[in-house]
Amino acid sequence: MSSTSPFLRFAFVLAFLVSATALLPTGLLAQGAGAQPPEEEEDRRPKVRVRNLENSSFRGLAPAEAQEAQERFQKGRDLEAAGELKGALKAYKGVFKEYPRSTVAPEAYHRTAIVQAKLGNLPRAFEALDVILRAYPNYGHFNTLVSEQYRIAYEMIKGHRSKMLGVLPGFANKDRGIEYFERLVMNAPYSDYAPLALMNVAEQHILSNRPDYAIDALDRLITNYPNSIVTSDAYLRLGQVHEKLVDGPLYDQSSTKDSLNYYDDFQILFPRDPKVGEAEAGEARMKEMLAQSRLKMADFYYFKRSRYQAARVFYNEAITIAPTSESATLARERLAQLEVDEAEIAAQIAADTEGTGRRGFLGFFKGRPEAADEAPGTGTTTAEPAAEKEDEPPATTVTPSGSR
Repeated sequence: MSSTSPFLRFAFVLAFLVSATALLPTGLLAQGAGAQPPEEEEDRRPKVRVRNLENSSFRGLAPAEAQEAQERFQKGRDLEAAGELKGALKAYKGVFKEYPRSTVAPEAYHRTAIVQAKLGNLPRAFEALDVILRAYPNYGHFNTLVSEQYRIAYEMIKGHRSKMLGVLPGFANKDRGIEYFERLVMNAPYSDYAPLALMNVAEQHILSNRPDYAIDALDRLITNYPNSIVTSDAYLRLGQVHEKLVDGPLYDQSSTKDSLNYYDDFQILFPRDPKVGEAEAGEARMKEMLAQSRLKMADFYYFKRSRYQAARVFYNEAITIAPTSESATLARERLAQLEVDEAEIAAQIAADTEGTGRRGFLGFFKGRPEAADEAPGTGTTTAEPAAEKEDEPPATTVTPSGSR
């Protein structure tokens, strides 16, 4: 046991020194071991490989990383200039995937969009531009980015077909163009392109027979951009879209009234617009439709229910709404005939009432004599002339009692 005591003591001393060294501050230990300064130690950090923006680091890049990002970007530019577009895309992708916080990352996205557009892959080009607008607000060239997005969305709604496998033409997807225009409005709501985008959205919905969506887009346009160069067209298109929703004079006329209101607003707000003639023609059509609706209702009360007062009201409304229309002409003719019918019915009712008074009830309580036998205004009657005698003059007028 005594022979092992020195060894145990040495082991205890060694363990104490190790534990004491572990408790020392890291900076002091590094300096005591002759370590490099902190800034040089930072250069040897392992690179953080980020695969998407959501998981990217917000820390600044080290000088070596910034230098490598710049070199990769320049390599992409050289490949693009040499016509090797796919190689350029790979180099640009390496920049914004591994160094998304570098100063050249938004520029790499922009060059990617340009190259993808050259290759005919407009959806990928749009997505690259969209990343810049959302994630790099300080990049600059804002109007350029928005104009490029507008051009891509416009080509999509016109039937652009992206290439499949880089060779075969794909299928047209116009609804994606609508989506791109809506995203442009979201990215740049105060730009001059936003109302133009909404107008294109509405036109595409009209062509696709989706009037409700078209009305929504046009309503947002005139509400949010009243001073835009396309606002006047939006009013006119709203009138035309509502007009297409009219089913006829026998149905609900709410769409007719909405269309008429927008045509009127267009003429009031834009009296010098070259398309005023179209608005006037549309207004005339809608007034004719409303007049036809009132005429149909009046005919129903006139011919089916014989309610002349209600019929007269609706005939007059038809005349008031469109005084020079064909419906107004028919309404005037019906009103004239209605007056004749009312006069005949009134006369018949009066005759029936008077005849009932003469007959009485079961032969009793007979009424007054015939009106033809009454002396006007006197209430007396004229007696039949008595048989003439040789020495007597003709009979004279007698009293109502009949005494001679």
